[in-house]
Amino acid sequence: LYGRERQWEKSSAAYRKAIELNPTAVEPRLGLAGVALSQGKDEEAITQLQATVQQQPGNRLAVLLIAGLYDRLARYDQAIAVLEAAVKADPRQPAFGLGIAEMYLKKGRYDDAIGKVGELLAANPDLAGARLIRGQALLAKGDANAIKEFVEVARANPKSAGAQYLLARAYVQSQRVPEAQAAYREAIRLQPDFTQAKAELALVSGQKPDQGEQLKEMEQLRAAVKANPKDLVARERLARRLLASGQIK
Repeated sequence: LYGRERQWEKSSAAYRKAIELNPTAVEPRLGLAGVALSQGKDEEAITQLQATVQQQPGNRLAVLLIAGLYDRLARYDQAIAVLEAAVKADPRQPAFGLGIAEMYLKKGRYDDAIGKVGELLAANPDLAGARLIRGQALLAKGDANAIKEFVEVARANPKSAGAQYLLARAYVQSQRVPEAQAAYREAIRLQPDFTQAKAELALVSGQKPDQGEQLKEMEQLRAAVKANPKDLVARERLARRLLASGQIK
């Protein structure tokens, strides 16, 4: 550990010296951000990445790194601002638009997420990640068109347990129980430890979920909500689990 710390100190000193010589250079700032991330110093990494995107708003690595940090810290508006500037600088990068749509989704701005995805799919109809986001936004709005989106995502990604799980939830919402059961079973086949899918399959099949797995899942969801109180997806899942277990009425 000491040796690693010494290496970080040497690296940081070298990067800072490079910045002194050329304050507009982005490479040493990216290097400092990488060192800060390795040490768990998120705010220091953000400072360096902010300086980088000010110089190069379309720098893909810097934009995705800082947007990811803002996402983890539930600072969605700041992530959106960085990503919007990046789109203006380099409209050809679909990752920037996808990032904006995902932040809209996490903020509960479902109509904005759907609109952004529509723009992305108009330019790239095969962008499965965009359909996944639109499907989740439609699902949150109670729109049965979510099924079509998740069917397309599952077709493009046949080994995705997550896609099958979301498809199952969309079927449940539309009261198409046999199809929901089949999708849950496929999600579990692809990911045998998928506790959420197991619990929901049991409920939709009129069976009692495994108590051990249910408690484990609720603890995981509580931890996720505690770490990020603005995570609407985790909060909604936790509420559904508590309701199903009888802990809230």
